[in-house]
Amino acid sequence: MVNISNNSHKLPYDGQCEVSLTVKIHSTEKEVHNVIIDTGLLTSSTYGLKVPFTLLDTANFTLTGTVALADGKPMNIKYIPAATITSLQGIELKKKVSVPTIFLGKRPLIGMMFLQTCLMNLDGPKKQAFIQWN
Repeated sequence: MVNISNNSHKLPYDGQCEVSLTVKIHSTEKEVHNVIIDTGLLTSSTYGLKVPFTLLDTANFTLTGTVALADGKPMNIKYIPAATITSLQGIELKKKVSVPTIFLGKRPLIGMMFLQTCLMNLDGPKKQAFIQWN
């Protein structure tokens, strides 16, 4: 059982957890909504955030590479070495979190690299989710 302290924040949860983030891509901050917290998008933990192709124009430069999806299929991607997450659900993060970021498809996802910076409790039977930073 995980203890949730008074400084934890409740997140929306209904079978999946979707959040809103403020992400700084190079010098541009953007709000990204309906970001699914996903621990299994990629078979490697090289990338911590997937944002839609529509945000490509905010990057000063991109690199190209290939990733393996959870089903083993390879996919070509464009990525940047780090985008900085500055807020989650409107809560300004005291410690900004920089994660390697891929531009892929339409649906934004955030994964383990970000989740390793906090305590997260997803309680499916109670349909509750909480997040907390030290």
